[in-house]
Amino acid sequence: MRERRTIYQFSAGMLASAFIFGLLNYMQFQHSDVCDDCFRSYGVPFTAYQWGGFVTVTRLIWLGIVADLLVMLVVGIAIGWLLNKIVERRNSRIEQN
Repeated sequence: MRERRTIYQFSAGMLASAFIFGLLNYMQFQHSDVCDDCFRSYGVPFTAYQWGGFVTVTRLIWLGIVADLLVMLVVGIAIGWLLNKIVERRNSRIEQN
């Protein structure tokens, strides 16, 4: 039973991390400057997408995408670990009483 609860906590951490980074990327994309010939870079924390210029050059930056996914994975694991510690502490207090 404990293993299943741990899987749920880490899954919740991954979902929270994906939501947080998705929201940050969406907010950055929505608050961009308007310029006809400017190049824009998007991606939080690493640049994953660039577009702009007179002929509208668009490109994905795969190294940035991989780095963003790795950061999201690490943050998700950290949130899951934190949730696991909170639940363990709460359960130990309940067992003591």
